[in-house]
Amino acid sequence: MKWRKEKEMAERAGFEPAWGDKTPIRFRVGAVMTASVPLRCFEYCNRLFKILPIFSLFFLNSCAQISYYYQILEGHADITQRMKPLEEVISAPETSPFLRHQLQQAKEIRQFAIEKLRLPENDSYMQFVDLQRKFVVWNVYAAPRFALTPKLWCFPIVGCLSYRGYFSPQPAFEEGKELKNQGFDVYVIGIRAYSTLGWFADPLLNTMLSKEDWQLAALIFHELSHQLLYVQDDSTFNESFASAVEEIGVQLWLETQKKSAHFQTYLVSKQRNQQMISLVLNTKRKLTDLYQHKNLSESDMLEQKNLLLNELKEHYKMLKEKEWHHYQGYDRWFEEVNNAKLLSVAMYEEYVPAFKRLFEEQQQNFEHFYEEVRKLAILPKVQRQQRLDALLK
Repeated sequence: MKWRKEKEMAERAGFEPAWGDKTPIRFRVGAVMTASVPLRCFEYCNRLFKILPIFSLFFLNSCAQISYYYQILEGHADITQRMKPLEEVISAPETSPFLRHQLQQAKEIRQFAIEKLRLPENDSYMQFVDLQRKFVVWNVYAAPRFALTPKLWCFPIVGCLSYRGYFSPQPAFEEGKELKNQGFDVYVIGIRAYSTLGWFADPLLNTMLSKEDWQLAALIFHELSHQLLYVQDDSTFNESFASAVEEIGVQLWLETQKKSAHFQTYLVSKQRNQQMISLVLNTKRKLTDLYQHKNLSESDMLEQKNLLLNELKEHYKMLKEKEWHHYQGYDRWFEEVNNAKLLSVAMYEEYVPAFKRLFEEQQQNFEHFYEEVRKLAILPKVQRQQRLDALLK
């Protein structure tokens, strides 16, 4: 019933509800966490609530802003009130075998992340929350009609982000509709997990659970990576780093689990994801070149843009038919492609090969790898991007 209501809201706002169960893992539209993923709201707002009068003077200068920050506080409070210790839920007689298995797996995955991946050891993922919905937040992405530069939303403490998150779908779709009316390309998507960047102990959410254990591992590794390292005003750096640690971590975890069938499933999913990313980033490069032609009229620019997006769809169709045996996991994402969608993928994927190469240069030593990433993090943004671009070559 809830899914049907969300679908109706999306359609009324002029969006396709591209968050079905048949979606790819890090494509943030996928069968697990989505390229994804997220995607995050920030529980530190609970701390800001204690100084709300001062906070309001600086940041809440309109009714819209007051409403936005209020829904963050309300969403966080709802999650906090639902928290239950993992052990309590595991031992409860009414807990289903599937949920019990997932929670036990989460404990093992968390320990693996701490011991093997050298990710933060804290109280994250020691509590469970059943939100009784499919997503924890809904993110809004936007980009100009003829530019591949994301619209930024700036917040206290975390800086500027390439998306804006809501704890319920209706305001997300409303904002998306407003941005669309202003001429932006817009993408609204449900997100399964988020990080508080270490300000609070992140709970394990029912939205993170999946049939495949490795998909749960991917989410936990990704979100713990954000707790380890976060750079203000650079979403692509942050998400690409977390996605790289996620990918490396999942492969190592599956190898240690000796689950050959699961590992093969993961490899197939990984190959599809990489092929998909290659198509999307190639189209992004072509569109970037197109948008630099200032001598084109708006109608000509739009025609060329649509040709490139249709070409992307055709390449996807060929890939699906010739190599994927008609796998349909990405179909919904391709129902409507625009600049905002392309950027939502690039943010998570663009520098993943660069970070993986840096990991190899450090002889697969996580502590040395993180130290090199921290060196990148303190560089000015332009120099940081230049260094990552060099690693891509």
